[in-house]
Amino acid sequence: MSTTDTLDQVLERVPLADVLVDVNVRTDIHLDKPFVASIKAHGILQPPIGWRGEDGKVRITAGQRRTLAAMQLELEAIDVIVKPQEIAEAARVVTQLIENDQRQQLTESERVFGYKQLAMFGVSADQIARRTNRPKAQVQQALSVADSEIAVDALQALPVTLEQAALLVEFEDDAEAVDRLLQVASSSPHALAHEAQRLRDAAAYRSAKAAVEAELAAKGFEILAESPGWNDSTTVSIRSLWRADDEKHTPLEVADLDGFTGVAARVHQAGWHEAQEGAVIATSYYVRGWAEQGLATYSSSTPKSEADIAKEKAAKKAERQMSADLRSATTVRREWIRATLLARKVDVASAAPLIAAALVGADTAASDARIYPIAAELLGVEYDVPAKGSYDNKARTAVIAALQADADALRLALGVAIARTESVIGDPAGWPSARDSKTTSAYYLQLEQWGYTLSEVEASIAHPKKRRGAKA
Repeated sequence: MSTTDTLDQVLERVPLADVLVDVNVRTDIHLDKPFVASIKAHGILQPPIGWRGEDGKVRITAGQRRTLAAMQLELEAIDVIVKPQEIAEAARVVTQLIENDQRQQLTESERVFGYKQLAMFGVSADQIARRTNRPKAQVQQALSVADSEIAVDALQALPVTLEQAALLVEFEDDAEAVDRLLQVASSSPHALAHEAQRLRDAAAYRSAKAAVEAELAAKGFEILAESPGWNDSTTVSIRSLWRADDEKHTPLEVADLDGFTGVAARVHQAGWHEAQEGAVIATSYYVRGWAEQGLATYSSSTPKSEADIAKEKAAKKAERQMSADLRSATTVRREWIRATLLARKVDVASAAPLIAAALVGADTAASDARIYPIAAELLGVEYDVPAKGSYDNKARTAVIAALQADADALRLALGVAIARTESVIGDPAGWPSARDSKTTSAYYLQLEQWGYTLSEVEASIAHPKKRRGAKA
């Protein structure tokens, strides 16, 4: 017996012997006793949906739990809405995604599996987002994860979110980076965003360094892997060299090196001064055999010991690494501030002390030229960026206009206070002396209380007693 409901579906009474339960996006279908009891007492009020194959069997695509309950109760037949296969399959996945999420939230891997099925049926990311009421960006991210065996395995085996699993997709061509991310995901998944940014910045640095070294080598410079030792009197930095007949001892510049032989260069991570200009890398220049070429330098009557030289090199290396780590942490921190703290996702009722500290703090007295571009970035305020090297108050004007127009003045004022703080502390472009200040520590601790995950280098500043080797 059949009743035609629409042109593309019929309601049929199907013997359970001819019913097959299809794959569900949820991997742990659970038939609880109250659910089975309800089916026994009232029957199946909403018929399952399925399609009939060439073998005559009806494959259930929506309503698997109802069908399985009927099988458990050993019913002879059930009503099924039978549709064409392609319509039933796409509807199956969408219905299961929505119903399962409403009944018991799907796991990330189950949602990814569902989106992948829809994509295989030819449903676009836009259509999936509309039909499942999910953000398109989340759907696209899930589809990218679905295409990565490494990311899917991590999503199923490790305590990571969809967003964190997507980081593995970004680095899946770099086996070393993937190994590092998997290690962090296993032990400290909350730190994955920081580790990923460190890996991005390290890769960008290596790429930029290789490009500059190739350019310098083409110009005839010898490329040094390390800076010459303090006792190497044959190879001296141009900052310590001048022409022997120059009574003013004016240090050489790069432009002065034409005509000299034995010129060398070392490309390295940008120090504080270079970072202020937004540089990632810097180059130091040297001259071998400088005395024979008419140059002079300072003399030292007490050469440093090898131990002192090694200690100074280690200290400089540690400082460069700290600057690099802070640069990576700053990227993640400011994105969290913009997208979470200032996007009304965190209660900032306790923000008054931070705002007051930023306004009166001695180590946060940066210029408007540095504060307000950061404030505009964090608050999402648009303005006409002035030409590089020119001073313009457009950022400040735009932020003030936003403050006057928005009713949430506390949150906007917090954004400006944070920008004032960000412009000088905890940032490789800021003042090194401010990195370990009490203001910096208090700032990081407040962000942590609001839900931000401190990077390792930020945590070492916020919790100095926990530093390796620190005295209790």
